[in-house]
Amino acid sequence: MNERKNLGDFLRGAREVQSVSQLYVASCLGQKNTSFVSRIENGFKIPSLETSKTLVRVLGLSPERLARMLLDVERVRIMESMGVLL
Repeated sequence: MNERKNLGDFLRGAREVQSVSQLYVASCLGQKNTSFVSRIENGFKIPSLETSKTLVRVLGLSPERLARMLLDVERVRIMESMGVLL
């Protein structure tokens, strides 16, 4: 779960650097309220590829860095499903 928290913290930090609200990001993602963005920022939801593309554009993120973080989250998920403890 640490990788999910790192991802969420990274996205929250990027949003704050851009001085945009969760509501603004949510609207860019086609959401009507902030709960979707909040769940991502708090590590409860992993953004899809389409959501990630929008986040890169809206938050001015490095696509490579976001991809690395998403791969870390997926690696941990796979290892946990295989019963491998990290």
